[in-house]
Amino acid sequence: MTVDELKMVLLGHDPQLKKWIWNGTDPAYTVWEPHHAESLMSDNTAEDRITKVTIHRYTKKDSDKLHEQIFDDLESKGVPLEEILTDYEADTGYFHHILECYVSF
Repeated sequence: MTVDELKMVLLGHDPQLKKWIWNGTDPAYTVWEPHHAESLMSDNTAEDRITKVTIHRYTKKDSDKLHEQIFDDLESKGVPLEEILTDYEADTGYFHHILECYVSF
């Protein structure tokens, strides 16, 4: 999967998806951050170009399952990923779910 294809998958789950930051006041939102692009080498030749993408899901409800749907969808598409953290941010009242995955660019 490419970065652009990942973006389309995420938009399918959350049409309000934002890249890098979100400054709205919605009770739930999703932000994605592509970073750490690298080339995997073989015999001193770049074989694959990949980038790590961190997906943040913020919600005011602990029962919001969109992050699980995103995880399941990406996993079913063969995207390497892991759930990094689920945290409650007391200062904002948001539950913060973090996923990381690797895609081509």
